Amino acid sequence: MEIVVKNLSFSYDAKRTPNVLKEINISFQQGEFVGIAGHSGSGKSTFIQLLKGLLKPTEGEILIQGANPHLQKRYELYNTIGFLFQYPEHQLFASTVFEDIAFGLKNQSENMKDIEIEKRVKEAMHKVNLDFNSFKHRHPLDLSGGEKRRVALAGVLALRPQTIILDEPTVGLDFPSRTALFKVLHQLNNTGVTILLVTHRWEEIISHTERLVVFKNGSIIKDGKPLTVLSDVDFLHDNHLKPLPFIALNHFLQNKGLSVSDQPWDVDQVAQVILKSLGVKK
Repeated sequence: MEIVVKNLSFSYDAKRTPNVLKEINISFQQGEFVGIAGHSGSGKSTFIQLLKGLLKPTEGEILIQGANPHLQKRYELYNTIGFLFQYPEHQLFASTVFEDIAFGLKNQSENMKDIEIEKRVKEAMHKVNLDFNSFKHRHPLDLSGGEKRRVALAGVLALRPQTIILDEPTVGLDFPSRTALFKVLHQLNNTGVTILLVTHRWEEIISHTERLVVFKNGSIIKDGKPLTVLSDVDFLHDNHLKPLPFIALNHFLQNKGLSVSDQPWDVDQVAQVILKSLGVKK
């Protein structure tokens, strides 16, 4: 499923306030894993809400499967896009994990049979590595932070979206929980699900995504391979974005005339450059 954004602009009050987004043109192909970044207020959160249909464009259009949901009144197209809000566990409200995951299914299709709902819930829980029998009767608030996040994601997956948007999904999670979440996301991506990941963690982008889109002041200022974008230290400095430590160090060594690694995130290679410059033999 392709999502195409054409000349998109948005203002919360077109008569009184300037545009939050300004003439955005971009497309996302089926199966991509894309990182979306930018300072607070850059427009990225507004952009993803527009993609999901939570907001309506002031100008321009968003095409899903070649159709404009608003213009053609095909609002069901937004069901192909799953959306995981920041701190999604705050939205868990049912008395059991099963009921929480099943809520979206029951709301989207009132005629869906119980046996199909159970099948879809079980399928979604399997995808996020939650054992159905062990977790289905547990209260969501009794779970760990990482488990809550996976229950929320299962609620999205039960709807079988073709694209999933995640807004800072690892905020507040410890390392094992972050690792477990990304394992799930890659498994989904390997089946053709498009992943759009909003994050401020460069290490997540460089480790997991294949494309990076950077927002600033309502516009896209960079769209490219994560390593290419994040290795451009001058670009990051000019836009008040902090580079990854080892990329910054690699850049510093390069300015000192030292032969640097072509893989600036590789700790061992950077260490070898420093040791060699000091005349230390390993």
